[in-house]
Amino acid sequence: MLVLRFRDLVTQPGDTIKLHQDIIEKDGYVYWGWWSKAGEKCPSIFLDYQLELAPLTKEIFLFDSGQSKLYKAVLSELKFDNSPSGMDCPDNFACAPEYYHQQKFKAWFKLGSIIEVKESEVSNTLQKYSYDDNNHGLFLEKNTFQDFF
Repeated sequence: MLVLRFRDLVTQPGDTIKLHQDIIEKDGYVYWGWWSKAGEKCPSIFLDYQLELAPLTKEIFLFDSGQSKLYKAVLSELKFDNSPSGMDCPDNFACAPEYYHQQKFKAWFKLGSIIEVKESEVSNTLQKYSYDDNNHGLFLEKNTFQDFF
């Protein structure tokens, strides 16, 4: 199971999800950009997901660490580029929130729905999974995020 953590850094609290949901409602899908931090590269699990998807879909989670909210999302496509410069949105930003338009990202997730997990169900949902200490090549240097482990 893939969980993407995010915070509303360039939007008001709750607006990251709302902006993405509005585009899904209008166009049927939205692109979610992966904001890789310094020292991060696309994890090898992205390749696994990319190979597994076509032509299927897969459920993933989006975790809002600023508001401690969890969302289920349906992933139908994953594109990534591990180069330092990243890549533009696959559909030339037609189905991505405006705040993405001036940047390139290392990964783009095409989502067909985003639904909040009820607060009463979050713990039960997450307890179905365990943390995998294999970071799938997420960090360029092994000691960069030693405290994380």
